Amino acid sequence: RRLGSGGGRGRAESSIEDIAKYKMWFLGSITGFLSPLTGTSGPVVFLPLALTMNYPILNALGAAQAVQFPVSIASSISFSLLGDIDIKLGFALACGATPAVILGSQLAHKINKFHLQVVVTTVLCCASVILMATFLFL
Repeated sequence: RRLGSGGGRGRAESSIEDIAKYKMWFLGSITGFLSPLTGTSGPVVFLPLALTMNYPILNALGAAQAVQFPVSIASSISFSLLGDIDIKLGFALACGATPAVILGSQLAHKINKFHLQVVVTTVLCCASVILMATFLFL
């Protein structure tokens, strides 16, 4: 932060904002590219990147959910144009996920942030191990 009078934005403040914009653009680009490639709709790609860049856990979770919407719409359109979407399965998953998302977001705001980050990290790691084991050994 720039010291001095005037109360305006100093050079340091604007460069920090510029860096944050570039980080967001970078995270958005990586997430947008890797999500349809991996079928994860955004959060699985975005969360590890955001957390390693020290974004607060609730902000990272909220942004992951927000980024999921446009990424999943664009990916769904792309895959449906190629004939690779099971509409019945997608509908069934959406019906189950919708109330669970509401409950999960309420719980995320009630528990200790450190414990929340441990839960998020553990779930992502376990999912990765299960996926690798399934791919390699089954």
